[in-house]
Amino acid sequence: MKKRLYQLLTAMMLAAAFLVPAGCAAGGASAGQESGETASEDENERALERAKYYMFDNVMLYYSREGLIRQLKIERFSQAAAEYGADNCGADWKESAVKAAKSKQEYSRGTMINLLKNLGFTDEEAAYAADYYHK
Repeated sequence: MKKRLYQLLTAMMLAAAFLVPAGCAAGGASAGQESGETASEDENERALERAKYYMFDNVMLYYSREGLIRQLKIERFSQAAAEYGADNCGADWKESAVKAAKSKQEYSRGTMINLLKNLGFTDEEAAYAADYYHK
């Protein structure tokens, strides 16, 4: 029972971080940055360091590319810097999906895929993770 409660709380925390409305998460981004203006080199480097932290030093949460970008935006990085960090941190998004799916092993393949897609994983990443546990 405690394990199931922990899994549900973890899933709720991930969903809460992922579901923050885009306008609320943008924080420090200006309208120019949202429409394609590039971020400064310094901001890109700071976003990259945070992205690496989330993907490699954080042992509790496993992010999709979209979820990581949203998390970086919550930390007030611009859209451009958040994308830079996610795209350059060296993450293996399929492996991240497999790790995220570990706590969802008791679900059917289809339910697992839907849960992973709700966390921002692509169809391909979610199917890869589901196939890993439902061979």
